Amino acid sequence: MKKTWQDDLEEWKKSGVFPSVKKDSVEVKVKKQKTLDSSNEANVVKNKDKASRISTKEPNKRARRRKQHAKRKKQKAKFQNEPLDLIGPAVSAVKSGTVLKVIPKKIEVAEFSELHKPDRNGLERFEINEASIESVNWAAYEKATGRSADFFIGLDFGTAFTKVVIGVEGTSYVLKLSPTDGLQPSSIFIASDGRCSLRQKTGYTLYTDLKLPILTKNATEEDYGLVIAFLALIFIECRRWYSTSHLTDLSPDWFVNAGLPTQSYEDERLKAEYCRLIKAAWALSYCEVVSYQAAIILFRSISGNYVPEYAYFHDERINCFPEFVAQITGYVRSPRRRMHSHLIADVGAGTLDVSLFTVKEDSGDWLFRVHDRSVETLGADFLSKHRGSHIKAAKNVATYKFTTPGTLANSLKTTLNKLTSVDEPFRVKVNDSYATRVKALDVPPSKMSEDIVIFVCGGGSSEYLYSEAMEPIHRDYPTEIVQIPKPDRLMSDFNLDEDYHRYSVAYGLSHDHYDIGACIQQHIESLEPANISKIETQGRKNREELYKS
Repeated sequence: MKKTWQDDLEEWKKSGVFPSVKKDSVEVKVKKQKTLDSSNEANVVKNKDKASRISTKEPNKRARRRKQHAKRKKQKAKFQNEPLDLIGPAVSAVKSGTVLKVIPKKIEVAEFSELHKPDRNGLERFEINEASIESVNWAAYEKATGRSADFFIGLDFGTAFTKVVIGVEGTSYVLKLSPTDGLQPSSIFIASDGRCSLRQKTGYTLYTDLKLPILTKNATEEDYGLVIAFLALIFIECRRWYSTSHLTDLSPDWFVNAGLPTQSYEDERLKAEYCRLIKAAWALSYCEVVSYQAAIILFRSISGNYVPEYAYFHDERINCFPEFVAQITGYVRSPRRRMHSHLIADVGAGTLDVSLFTVKEDSGDWLFRVHDRSVETLGADFLSKHRGSHIKAAKNVATYKFTTPGTLANSLKTTLNKLTSVDEPFRVKVNDSYATRVKALDVPPSKMSEDIVIFVCGGGSSEYLYSEAMEPIHRDYPTEIVQIPKPDRLMSDFNLDEDYHRYSVAYGLSHDHYDIGACIQQHIESLEPANISKIETQGRKNREELYKS
C-alpha cells in the first residue's frame, strides 16, 4: 500500500525528528509550534517541499544569471561600438530592466539663424571706411513732362524671387524682369571694382540669400549693402519700363508699397529697416554707377541734405504692409471673390504665411475680418535646409522642386521611410500652423454650413509636404481648394493664368496705399470681433478720415 503524507507525519511525530531545513525559511516557523495538531500539518509539509526546492535549484539559477549578465554586457558593447542605424542619425542604447532598447535620436527642425549664414566672402576687399557721400556721382536728370499721375510700385522682395507690379490709374502692369516672366532671382552679381548687375557677367561674383539675414534678424552692414544695390537695380528697371511703355505722356509721381514678412503693422523695427533700405536704394538708382561701395555709403548717411531732391525719396512715398494684407486686398477687390471663411497658405522660400479671414457683403460693400494669422520661417528653402541637415545628399539640392516623395527619395538615393522620418517634425509644424488658424473660427466642424475656401499659393506651394500637411484639415472640416483668381485689371506680356498666385502679393501692393490702409489698418490695431474693416469699391478716402481712431 502506498504511503501518504499523513503516514509520514505520524512517523515523524513518534520519532520526534523534524526535517532539516534552512533556518531562515522553514525551521523558525516550525520551532514556534510546541505541539503540532492536524490544523497545521499541511503547512509543515508545504514548507518542507519549498525548502527542498530552494536548496536544490538555487546554484543553477545563480549560474544562469551570471551567464545572462555576460551576454547582455557583450550585446551592449556591440550596440555602443556599432550603433543600429534606423533613420539616419546615430542612435543611443538605453538599458531598461532586462531588455535593451535602441532609441533613435529625435529629429528636430533646425534653427538656421547661426548655422546657415550666407556666404559674403570677397566683400571685405572694398575699402569704404573713409569714403563719404560727397564721393557719390549723380547721373543727369530730366524731369518727364505731361500730366502728373501716381505710379505705385508693388514690391514683393522675396527670399528666392522678387516680383514687381506697377499700378497706374486703375490698371496694374507686371514688370517683366526676366526674358520669360516677372520672376527676378533675389541675387546680385558684383565685379572686382564693385559694379553691380542683375545678370551674370564675366568676372562678376554671385551673392545670394539677400533676404535671409533680415528674416533671421542677424543682418550685417554687408547684407544691407547687397540689398540696397539689388533694389536700386530693380528701381532702374521700373523707370526703364515706364520709358518704353504707352504711359510716357504721363509724368510719374513714384510711390513704393513694400510687403513686410511680419504679422502686423506693429513691427516698427522691421518697417524702419525696410524704409531705410528703400530710401538708400532709390537714391543709388540715380547714381552714374550702381556700386556696392556707394550702397554702403548711402546706407550709412542717407539724408536729404546730401542727396539731390530728385533722388531723395521722402518718407510719405514709402509704405510698408504685411504681405498677407496685399493678398487679401487684391482678392477681396476681385469680382471673383467668395463669401464666408478663407484660409490662405502662402508658401515662400523663407516664410510660411497663413491667414484665416471671412468675407461677407453688406449693403453692396464687401467686408472682411481677419481672425488669425502667423508668419513662420517654415518656407521651402528652410525645408530644404532641414533635409540637408539630416540627409547628406540633400545639402545642395533644392528639394522643394520635387512634387512627390518617391521621386525625391530616388534623387537623394535614400529610402522613402528615412525621408518621411526626416520630414515628419517639419510637417507637424506646418500642420499645426494650419490647424491653429482654423480653430480660431471657434466653430465645430459639424456646425459649419459652408466650406472653408483654401488657397495654397506662393513659389514653394508645389512642394508636396505643404499639401500633405493640409490633409487633416480636409478630413475634419468641410473645405474646398481653389486657385486665387487672376484679376481683370492686371496686364502682362506673358501668360499668368497658371502662375498668378506668385504675383498676388505684388498685385495687391500695386493699389493706392490709401486703399490698402483702408482695408486693414484699423483691424490690425485691435483683434476685437467688432472691428470689421471696410473695402471701399470706389473713390479715395481723405487722409484724416482714413486714419482716425
